[in-house]
Amino acid sequence: MTSTSAFHERLNKAAGENSYRQLGKITDTHPETVRRYMQGQAPSASFITNLCGALGISGQWLLSGQGPMHTKDLTTHALKSADPNELMGAVANILTQLIERVDRLERLVAHVETRLNVSSSIEPRSTMEHEGSRRDGAGRTHGSSAERISGAVAKRPSGVDEDDT
Repeated sequence: MTSTSAFHERLNKAAGENSYRQLGKITDTHPETVRRYMQGQAPSASFITNLCGALGISGQWLLSGQGPMHTKDLTTHALKSADPNELMGAVANILTQLIERVDRLERLVAHVETRLNVSSSIEPRSTMEHEGSRRDGAGRTHGSSAERISGAVAKRPSGVDEDDT
């Protein structure tokens, strides 16, 4: 048995019960071309790529017969075949990424808190009108940005969690 016939056996297994017309539709390939591919002609790279993507087939499995047939099984297969050092390295990388995401979330929350404190520190319209404030198109009154931000920053406690008090 040649590797080409083994490849075509895998190709037919991957295609399952799909007709040439159905395979043509999901791979953007003419059904007659699909028939030729399925019957032994070497398929194009775009056909293989589209077939694997549409049917959830592992390209490595289709081309070489190695690994799991379905892409949904790749993670499980990789975890089972990885050595402990590789797994620990992957866990360390994920933890580093999670820490960076938490840091970004903390900065975002601090920014939102500052913005909320700024909008809650805006004085009533009658007082602000005397300080050179202006109204926008929606009728909201705005004072100096520097004044609002400095007021909000001053209200935010520094380094003290409410749970700690």
